[in-house]
Amino acid sequence: MTSESNDTIQFYHGGRDWVGPFEVSPKNSKVMEYGPGLYLTNGIETARHYARGGGIVQTVDVDPNARLLSGVKSGVGHMEQFIAANRVRSGKKVIANLHRNAERHGSDRIGLDYLITLMINHNALTPSVAAPLNEFIVGEGADLDVFSAPMFGSAGGGSDQWVVVFNPEVVVARARVDMKAFDWSRTHLPTYEEQMAALALNNEVDPLGTAVCAEQYAGKRPSL
Repeated sequence: MTSESNDTIQFYHGGRDWVGPFEVSPKNSKVMEYGPGLYLTNGIETARHYARGGGIVQTVDVDPNARLLSGVKSGVGHMEQFIAANRVRSGKKVIANLHRNAERHGSDRIGLDYLITLMINHNALTPSVAAPLNEFIVGEGADLDVFSAPMFGSAGGGSDQWVVVFNPEVVVARARVDMKAFDWSRTHLPTYEEQMAALALNNEVDPLGTAVCAEQYAGKRPSL
């Protein structure tokens, strides 16, 4: 695989290498703070931090048509069936919150990001439920999420932009980064929004270019 396509968006991943599509198999809940998936970042220092202990840093190219989690909703009844079928920890509390949210908004369709938030807050996102939840999220039509998280390294604090990819099919290519030859004057790739805007501009100039998704990223988890 290479990562030189002009029709993708690109981020870094730090960690173990893998063969074929990535699989969701976390060892603990701490590595799923924003849901079960493949975690990417636009900051090379953060990727290098997570590559410590035998891992590598890679560039990962993602299909720009991937659908954002924030734009996908699911029926409360469907979510309840998933929770019951997978014996989710604190499932009754999660379901009760789902129904309260539905009543408050007068709709039985709720954003998938709200379900993930509830499961995290109730310590219900355990390793045993990670793969089924990932499959549920992808089945409902969400491919990835975008958020900000603390920056690692000696950059003086701040935050990086992170992407969690739920759907392995939107990973177009990946390539190992040669850290010895890396240009440390450019520690961050453009953000998701910046890369999407650049692609949109390129497609305006080249009408035969690949059409890209123009969804807007809200950038925040829903409040409880």
